[in-house]
Amino acid sequence: MPQDRIYSEHGSREHVINGQQHTPAMSDMKHLIKVMSLPKVSIRKCDGDPLCFWEFFTSCQNAVGRTSVDDATKLNRLFEYCDGTAAWVIKPCAIMEPTRGYQRALNLLKTRFGNKYLVSEAWVRKITCGKALKPNSNEQL
Repeated sequence: MPQDRIYSEHGSREHVINGQQHTPAMSDMKHLIKVMSLPKVSIRKCDGDPLCFWEFFTSCQNAVGRTSVDDATKLNRLFEYCDGTAAWVIKPCAIMEPTRGYQRALNLLKTRFGNKYLVSEAWVRKITCGKALKPNSNEQL
């Protein structure tokens, strides 16, 4: 679909799409309205359990990490989404410059709780140390 660029009498850039004029501010406003109309995202808190880490991390990145908000806001959200051991691990990042603190917090969480060996070890432990299955017990499966 062709787009023609035109300039208004004030020198601001406008686009004509399907015969209608659109300014960048209008596009931003429409995007904001779309985002605000989405349902609230519920993210499971990270408590340091390796079995749940990648679910948490992916959800957090999709909801916060890939947005255009500043790193200070992302870091504050990350603090909000962490509990227990995970919160304790990233707590020192609060005194860092926001961009550095946010990146460091992500790296600490991935290293401590998303390590492939640690995750696989936790799954093996859950499977081998769980309750014994009774014969013909479909519910326990």
